[in-house]
Amino acid sequence: MRYKRALLAALTLAVTAMFVEPAAAQTAVGSGVSTVIPMPPIPMPPLPAPPFPIPPLPFPPVDPVFWLLPPMPPFPMPPLPFPLF
Repeated sequence: MRYKRALLAALTLAVTAMFVEPAAAQTAVGSGVSTVIPMPPIPMPPLPAPPFPIPPLPFPPVDPVFWLLPPMPPFPMPPLPFPLF
């Protein structure tokens, strides 16, 4: 029974340590020193052109659900029972 309690305590500490920021990564208040080292941006080479021409889309680039819906005619909006402004 004693080993179960020790195992539960060790597991609890291990899981808690995963979610707690390590003390070395925390900055002391008022020290003016940050331990976070900014990383320079990684230069990415430009993508090569595709070996074939890409034709333009034969349809407007909208959500595919709207392709299935018929065009909706404009409908008159009833007057509101309260003023907006």
